[in-house]
Amino acid sequence: MRVATLIIILFFNLACICQVFYITDFEKQCKDIVNVLCSDSLEGRKAGTLGDKKSQVFLLNRIKKLKVRSFYSKNYIQPFSYSKDTGIVYTSNIVYWIDNKATKNLFFVAHFDHLGFGGEKSRSYTRKAIHPGANDNATGVCMILALSRWYSHKFEQKRWKQKLNFVFVLLSGHEDGLYGSNYLVQNLPQHVKSNILLVINFDMIGRLLYTSGRIEIYDPLKFIDRNILPDNSSVKVDIRNEDILADQKAFINENIPAITISTGMFDDYHRITDTPDKIDFKGIYEIFMFTTQLVNNIYNAKVNCTDLKSKN
Repeated sequence: MRVATLIIILFFNLACICQVFYITDFEKQCKDIVNVLCSDSLEGRKAGTLGDKKSQVFLLNRIKKLKVRSFYSKNYIQPFSYSKDTGIVYTSNIVYWIDNKATKNLFFVAHFDHLGFGGEKSRSYTRKAIHPGANDNATGVCMILALSRWYSHKFEQKRWKQKLNFVFVLLSGHEDGLYGSNYLVQNLPQHVKSNILLVINFDMIGRLLYTSGRIEIYDPLKFIDRNILPDNSSVKVDIRNEDILADQKAFINENIPAITISTGMFDDYHRITDTPDKIDFKGIYEIFMFTTQLVNNIYNAKVNCTDLKSKN
């Protein structure tokens, strides 16, 4: 009787959390986020501009509705600056976490800045206009916020209590030269840095439909084994053990395991045509489900099994 009751409670909790992440609700939330981030009023989200500040206000308003804690300051931001030819750029990362009273930390990372009105990195050579940056990287931002919602749910917090903390990072200064990720890593407390299980960076994940359901995982330190990958996922995976110019690089340089998940390079990359109407939101949902399963598998393979072996 007690077992039956526990099963009923388990399925009730699962039903509640799945209802929160019903695909149509997930898609709607993602569309809302992408549309705002790509709106003309945010002017391409270039670091240090008014559009950057508006982006931060929008994201912070979203985050404050979640049951998450600021990682550094009361207002969730980590201010920093860097020098460019045009002068000093003042911007901020946004860093928050779910403290499950564990020793190990898993980081979810994505950059929210883009090219503004173009510039030297633009591939729309004949136009000086707003670069919306829908796939690059409003889609990654969607994933961070979705994972925040998922792991802040009471059921998930109870499940991960004293097992794994989740740190969420929205980076600025990416397009100017990975300044946000470098600043983040250089200023991490040592006890946090030495206890990072893995960093998962999301960069351009909105084109799954165009890649026949295939994603790329860049894993220079060869952290991911094939047997860790979810075997019931509709997402196909290419694991590439090569280093790329992405925000994972700052962690890799410190020998911290870090991977980047992406649907790969696309024709509209750094062009004014990288717009919300071309985003595969169902695909983002599939990558979201893949990621939560992957986290489970990684914990069981890298932490849980290691603990069991050490006890025996």
